[in-house]
Amino acid sequence: MPPLRERKEDLELLVKEFLQNYGGGHDSGNIEEPVWSLLKAYDYPGNIRELKSIIQHAANLAAGQSITVHHLPAYLTAAASTKSLSALRSSPDVILPLAVMEKEYISQAYRFTHGNKLQTARLLKVGVNTLRRKLESYGIE
Repeated sequence: MPPLRERKEDLELLVKEFLQNYGGGHDSGNIEEPVWSLLKAYDYPGNIRELKSIIQHAANLAAGQSITVHHLPAYLTAAASTKSLSALRSSPDVILPLAVMEKEYISQAYRFTHGNKLQTARLLKVGVNTLRRKLESYGIE
């Protein structure tokens, strides 16, 4: 059977199944559209077990309410946070200094990991000590 990243058309069925079994009364209608976009964009290196874990996590945090982007694990929402910087970079009218862009990028990643330095460092693919120095130099806390 091919991996989940090659079977994105199965996502909706799998999510429905996981919500029925583990979702505490949720159904796929309780998932906001941006969540579906993030779920479809992700590659699932952990395959179906990872999707199941993501859905359980989100359903638990949502506690009976609609599942939003804020209920997803930080590593999924971090991809969405970089879109605002991408739009800024692609604008020919705005040229920002590298330090400003780096500060904004680090700040967004840090917020989306809820201040977890280890997760932020992994997300940014830098060492924890490097991240600490950058956070201190930019005054991010």
